[in-house]
Amino acid sequence: MNNYLNDLWIKAPLSWAIIRARECQVLEKEEFIHPILEIGCGDGLFAQVLFKKNIKIDVGIDSDENEIRRAKKSNMYNRLICTSVTNLPFKNCSFKTVFINGVLEHIPELSTALGEINRILKPRGKLITTSPSDVYSKQLGYYRLLNYFGLTILAKKYASLINRLFLHYHLLSPKQWKKKLEKNHFSLENVVFYNSPQIILIHDLFLPFAVLSKIVKKYTDSMVLFPNFRKILIKPFVPLLNMFIRETGAIDKRSSILLIAKKYESLEKNNFQFN
Repeated sequence: MNNYLNDLWIKAPLSWAIIRARECQVLEKEEFIHPILEIGCGDGLFAQVLFKKNIKIDVGIDSDENEIRRAKKSNMYNRLICTSVTNLPFKNCSFKTVFINGVLEHIPELSTALGEINRILKPRGKLITTSPSDVYSKQLGYYRLLNYFGLTILAKKYASLINRLFLHYHLLSPKQWKKKLEKNHFSLENVVFYNSPQIILIHDLFLPFAVLSKIVKKYTDSMVLFPNFRKILIKPFVPLLNMFIRETGAIDKRSSILLIAKKYESLEKNNFQFN
């Protein structure tokens, strides 16, 4: 995680970087087969850090024109399009891999999005997606603190505020994802749980800086100010932080999930079982 966290933290606030670094760590083990579509590509920073230019993505899409403009500078995509996941401008069976990192939870019309993804995937094509899970809200640092002191109502209001602020429409359990995927003709192949309570604690503590970064990015095209200065400043802290945020504890306490699903080739059945 050391290199991922260092590379991301230089260019992004810690709250964002620490989550994305863990995602890089779990995603690096997956096989991405061309042609690849990335949905919600943003400015291309995450793809840059994850793939380190070993893979160039065939097509990236985002609903934000400014993010598409920024992503062009990353040189990670053969083609970039500003469009919505609920109305993909591609022919049926166009891609072998659809990659979506932390996007589907923000889409109100989730079933429509999954239907479109299935349509443009080739038979047995792979969907690789990450999302906060149903335990995310209860792992937030301030939620746990308020709950510890018996302020249950305030804790729930805080979690609700965070989810409204970041437009979390779907915080689903793996079983709920399995049901939605099956309804849209996907077979769930694998689930990986990640982001321990320690990671979410740091993520939550530094969330205000993540909100501030949206304002900074609007005017500077960068999530942080003075990235070259940050490169020097944060380097000594990365090893210390990595020691603190190792994945430990029960899997059911981890608040993010990586889902690997495949489009049905025909009327095949999904035999994936949860332990």
